Amino acid sequence: MFAIPSFFFTLAVLFWRSLAQGARKKNKPRMALFFRRLAAVNLILLVFICAYWDRPFWVGFLIDNPWLWAASFIPAGCWAAVRHRRSPNWRKTLLHFFLVYNLLLPLFLQLWFVLFYTVRDDDSWRVEADSRIKVLFSQKRAEELRPWMSPSDKNRDPRRSVSDPRIFFPSADPELIYLGNGQEDPPTSVRGRQALLLVERRTGRLRQALFGQTIIQGTCLPNKKCYLTSSSNNTFFVWDETRLAFERTLKFPAPYRPRWVFPDATGDTLYLGFDGKPRIERLDAVTLNGLTERTIDQSRAGGLAYLLRDPTSGELYALTEEVILNDRPITRLTADLQAVASFRLPWLRLLCGQGYLISMVIDNDRKELYATAILDGAVYIFDLTSGRYVGQVPVGVGVRQLAYDAVGHRLFASNYVDGTITVLDMTTRQSTDRIFIGKRAREMFYDSTNDRLYATSVNGWLEIDVSAGKKPGV
Repeated sequence: MFAIPSFFFTLAVLFWRSLAQGARKKNKPRMALFFRRLAAVNLILLVFICAYWDRPFWVGFLIDNPWLWAASFIPAGCWAAVRHRRSPNWRKTLLHFFLVYNLLLPLFLQLWFVLFYTVRDDDSWRVEADSRIKVLFSQKRAEELRPWMSPSDKNRDPRRSVSDPRIFFPSADPELIYLGNGQEDPPTSVRGRQALLLVERRTGRLRQALFGQTIIQGTCLPNKKCYLTSSSNNTFFVWDETRLAFERTLKFPAPYRPRWVFPDATGDTLYLGFDGKPRIERLDAVTLNGLTERTIDQSRAGGLAYLLRDPTSGELYALTEEVILNDRPITRLTADLQAVASFRLPWLRLLCGQGYLISMVIDNDRKELYATAILDGAVYIFDLTSGRYVGQVPVGVGVRQLAYDAVGHRLFASNYVDGTITVLDMTTRQSTDRIFIGKRAREMFYDSTNDRLYATSVNGWLEIDVSAGKKPGV
């Protein structure tokens, strides 16, 4: 998405210049001047877009993938050299190079995304060579556990459907965990079937497989009831872990797509956050009757990008969907969904990150809230009481999910682009370690009981020993 606006503005510059040349040939100087001025205005906007809008692309994707820069730069340079030989004017030569480069770059960017999503390129050897990482569940591990399987049996193996897991959440049984691919638009291939698997937490062994439902998020209560959301088909499920069967199903009208779900401290009330509209509902956990409903901003077309509950105060923090130039991305609400305050971004950070936040965690000891700015490549720090922005810690363009060690004040930030997890000491606000787990690093969960970090990437579901980076005595 980053280089697409420059592509269209480049076409606009070329269009107005061609009209200006046509008017000059027809001996219409005033019309030619008008078209040249339009081309100049579009050129100024193009330079601004390249400097501002495409900034994440320049500092992130091109640094990690220099072949993109070379693939666009070399043909643009050849084109400009040929033009310069025909018309030796350096100003025109540089203009042609700039325009052709901005036409080629988005095309190669689209090629990069095709390769990124279709070619595995997981560097699994780096993960296997890291003694801190244990691969609990992956397609490769599934084939190692059952090497005698025929190719047709492997295609039917449910573990093959979740070879690239996107979601996981704990079961009511502490020894089990749910793992799924969570794809909103499932492909038709066997490998891309929608699946939610119940696996052993320590060994990754399969206990139960559920096909056909696009589960995005879930939470399980001690009474063996699990509440699952499916934003792709506007459905909310109640799953009985005792019988391993669906107990109830709620269907919501479009565009209300349930995405986030978690209980209150007692487990008697559920909070349900929606994608499509920035709406939150309180439900009775037994009857599923609505208790309270709150729409954060009626003017917003998108829904919630993240919903978080403070376990200490019971307050909720709602992050509105990825809206460009959103200067008030976070809203704090009471337990009964009354809006208390909005967290505001300063203009400089708004220009750098474009208000595009995607995940949050809370440190109640330090009274701070941390949010990932995926385009700015940083973790933003907000004062939890006043909602004021107080600083940032650079991580890298593509930073996505967060997990937090509240005792050691360590923040774990996954990067979707370069496939790393950055460990940040939030006391000094410095990076202390970086762990490679493979590209498309998504969900994370920190287990304080054994000081392990659980994460998903293209390499599967991973257990990471992060005790080495812990401070002595903590």
